[in-house]
Amino acid sequence: MRTHDGAFVLGRIDAVHDQVASLALRVGEVFVLVGYRVGPEDPFPAGLDDC
Repeated sequence: MRTHDGAFVLGRIDAVHDQVASLALRVGEVFVLVGYRVGPEDPFPAGLDDC
């Protein structure tokens, strides 16, 4: 299994949902936005367990 180092360091899925949904409709594709726990609220290994 491979995980990424994290790029969603600011914001929330809610902040980009409308733009992503609009793009998905325009291009006729399915986009998946994954929500997972991050620190400091959920310390290691919470995020890794979610993967």
